[in-house]
Amino acid sequence: MNSTIVSLAFERSDKELLFKIIGNHLKKKRKVLFLDVGAHIGVYAVTLGDRFRRYKNLKIVTFEPDSDMFLMISFALMKKNVAINNLRNISLNHYGLGNHEGINRIGVKVKKLDSVLTQKYINSYDVLFNKIDIESHEINALKGAQNILKNTKNVELMVEDCVNPKIITYLKKNRFTLINKVSPYNSFWRK
Repeated sequence: MNSTIVSLAFERSDKELLFKIIGNHLKKKRKVLFLDVGAHIGVYAVTLGDRFRRYKNLKIVTFEPDSDMFLMISFALMKKNVAINNLRNISLNHYGLGNHEGINRIGVKVKKLDSVLTQKYINSYDVLFNKIDIESHEINALKGAQNILKNTKNVELMVEDCVNPKIITYLKKNRFTLINKVSPYNSFWRK
């Protein structure tokens, strides 16, 4: 694993903006569903869950596959991080999100968000915030969530745009508006 990723400084400005946005929604008593797509070891999900643990109006759902091909154990480490921090508002899913169902070419189990969460469940929240960092597969995950994204009123995204800059064109074509870009890694969007 790259030690940069676990450094407190890595994506610090993005994390602070994310926490500010989520915190503002929670303080206004909005129910927030935070999806962490590409949760890795839970850096965002665990920090968010810990920082806002007293809020009952926050639910965190993570998606993190492992790959035998790359000997990845991110999911097990995330599960351990959630347990150590005694977080109860986090749901862990041991698969990735994409635009199809099955196993992809690198051995990762993939599902479509549209088949995982129902629109009724999504609509029970005031805001859907989706953090996506899946190493250039972000467009595939968004394509697999087309129905949810089209039928949900308040959608906000933090998306990794440095690996595959085509994501910016995709988001603009699909009526997302750029909110902010504070680091070279991610951008924030709203629909």
